[in-house]
Amino acid sequence: MSQFKGFVVTKGKKVFMLEDNDLHEDIIEYYNLDDTKIGELSKIVRLMIYPTTYFFSTSKRNWKIKIGEGEIPEWFRNREDRFVDSCFIELFRLIRKWKKRKKKITCIKEYVTEFIK
Repeated sequence: MSQFKGFVVTKGKKVFMLEDNDLHEDIIEYYNLDDTKIGELSKIVRLMIYPTTYFFSTSKRNWKIKIGEGEIPEWFRNREDRFVDSCFIELFRLIRKWKKRKKKITCIKEYVTEFIK
């Protein structure tokens, strides 16, 4: 289970996410991304962004980011700030959309419970 919002970044400089699903494997499958290489040869990097305070904050200081598992490819490290910023842009766009629709996230309690553990 993810901690809040999952993203997949590609070597082709694209950021992928699903609005109502946070699992990296589902994002990879949905967009048919190449997940067959590891380490420096990897064409994707997984990111997880999770709140430190308010779940609907649009301030980067209220969020933490976890980047990948294991070795992170050089293509990502060289542009890490840009990739992370792109993920935050997409996250904040989604949060504004949720606020506008007054969407209730039914699993907030699960996220809080997992985050506190």
